[in-house]
Amino acid sequence: MLIKSESNSVCHSRQLPTGRSPHLGDLLAKRPPLSMRPRRRGQVVSPGHGERILLDHGVQAEWLVGHQTGSRNLTTGLITLNPMAKSIPLSHPHHASLTVLSGSVAVLTGDTRIDLHPLDNVVIQPGQAHAIENPRADHPAVLHASYPTATPRYAPARILHATPVFLTRHKEAMQYEASPGAMFIDHFGARNIPGIRMCGGLGTFAPGARLPAHVHDFDESICIITGEAVCWAEGERLIISDCSTALQPRGRSHYFVNETSLPMAMLWVYAGPTPQRMVVDERCATELNFAWPEGRT
Repeated sequence: MLIKSESNSVCHSRQLPTGRSPHLGDLLAKRPPLSMRPRRRGQVVSPGHGERILLDHGVQAEWLVGHQTGSRNLTTGLITLNPMAKSIPLSHPHHASLTVLSGSVAVLTGDTRIDLHPLDNVVIQPGQAHAIENPRADHPAVLHASYPTATPRYAPARILHATPVFLTRHKEAMQYEASPGAMFIDHFGARNIPGIRMCGGLGTFAPGARLPAHVHDFDESICIITGEAVCWAEGERLIISDCSTALQPRGRSHYFVNETSLPMAMLWVYAGPTPQRMVVDERCATELNFAWPEGRT
């Protein structure tokens, strides 16, 4: 459900009540269907090794997942704003999601200013002119950004009027338990933003928490923003932290687990409008060739 502000320029997203998983109708299978056999390998890209783009003076983007990693219909990465930096007004022909990781950020659209704090999320609509600003003089700000395309486009634009944006305040957001010890918040998806072609949110894992082994019918990006995660993916065991981002291609069996004594948190984005998955035998993720044994064509 969407609650419009008095200015009609901000829509506050309300998530599912605590205890309700968004993975409606999870499918169960020993192995993924042959039609989902991945033709691409997963990748993990750390900050400093992505594709860097200067958006404006003092505003730099680094795409960690995108066309350069072979992703389909998905780009995710980090945007860093130097102290007091402000971008020129831009617009995209597609939705854009911004989540604050550190510092403070203001999103400006029309005569509306939206001040964001850590883990707040805002989704900008296609064609909506907007600017981003770091109001602090003593600290840079970092955003996680995602787009439902492997090649995000943007162009200078004039901010003529305010178009509603979709806002999730972290401190007010409702959570659900996706599995024991794994608490999730949905930021965006088809159920709260009409016409969007991606979905995503925040997952926080207590020590020992994990998800079941599963596959998706679309690509997924997972950015570890707090702590350390272990990712199992078709026989590979990867340790991921410090905003490093994993690309799991369509059909690749995987799961994440927190094996440490401290909390772990991730921002996940699917290249599909709803969070659907197929739960598979755990050996699909932990054993090489179990999902696709020799002769299974």
